[in-house]
Amino acid sequence: MNLITKKLIREFKLIFFDFDGVIKKSNEVKTEAFKKIFNEFGEDIVTKVVNHHLENLGVSRIKKISYYYSNFLKQPIDQNELISLSNDFSDLVVDSVISSEYVPGSKEYLLENKYKQEFILITGTPHDEIQFILKKLRINEAFSKIFGSPNEKKAVVKQLLNEREDIKQKTILIGDSITDCEAAKSNNIPFVYRIDSYDNSKLMSKSDYYLKNFSNLI
Repeated sequence: MNLITKKLIREFKLIFFDFDGVIKKSNEVKTEAFKKIFNEFGEDIVTKVVNHHLENLGVSRIKKISYYYSNFLKQPIDQNELISLSNDFSDLVVDSVISSEYVPGSKEYLLENKYKQEFILITGTPHDEIQFILKKLRINEAFSKIFGSPNEKKAVVKQLLNEREDIKQKTILIGDSITDCEAAKSNNIPFVYRIDSYDNSKLMSKSDYYLKNFSNLI
């Protein structure tokens, strides 16, 4: 796995971006929200929830909450309660995500777009929520397309590459999760791992390139 450099990245015409942990240092915001939502069930449950969350960054909160009820709490959760908890999660995170730090250089890279590339955002954050966040941050227009959950990353990448066969060989995906890596690998495009404080050695071994921030790319 090699560091992605200016010389390498400028060769790509289309870049898929994850959001949390790639553009914004907002993964910890989501971790804290899961802690608060499951705090009433005790420390052991919270530990299981946090560990699973960190190992599955990029998966939608709806899927995670449903999984935690089924596998950790061993109790059913109906659709109304699931939606209510998802809304509670949104209330906990939106403002903090907006105010969180950018990954150094990410905003400049997106807005300056010095290599005249096309940027597409794919994230596990609910679609309406990420649209709101991006508009508040005034970076929404940097992306030609934006996809939040319930869109599946793997399926989105496949569909868009089928429409853009002409530049498939000039496309990469930048992310920080197994979900992001699988979306790239299943579609035969290179994966760039944005290394954060929570580093996944298994993910590193599957990555084509890595970066710590975007400062050396602008």
